[in-house]
Amino acid sequence: MPRVLICEPGRILLTALDYRMRKYGMEVVRAQTGEEALRRIHRNSVDLAVVNTRLPDFRILSFVHLIREDFRSDVPLILLSEVEEEMETVFNALEAGANDFLTIPFKPLELAMRIQLLLPVKAYDK
Repeated sequence: MPRVLICEPGRILLTALDYRMRKYGMEVVRAQTGEEALRRIHRNSVDLAVVNTRLPDFRILSFVHLIREDFRSDVPLILLSEVEEEMETVFNALEAGANDFLTIPFKPLELAMRIQLLLPVKAYDK
């Protein structure tokens, strides 16, 4: 079962995503701040991270740089962007090493499918 980190500052969306991803057979690790998410990624305790671009304690570009350059982690990152005006920020984060993004609102099934596409088959054996 893949371990998926969901970093979402909004408690309602975080709870809804947690519930839906569990229904799709994923183990969910929750975080509401970038700091919480970084700790879990740094400990290699997740197979993939889904992160809202509007973190309360980090700019998303700094967050991606920390993971890719400082931690040297290759954990797949899917960004959640709430507004289209953030597209330049999202594109910069993709250039810095994020793997994919979704614009909120989205269908949970689409997120689950994108997660499955990014995870190697071995992640499901854990």
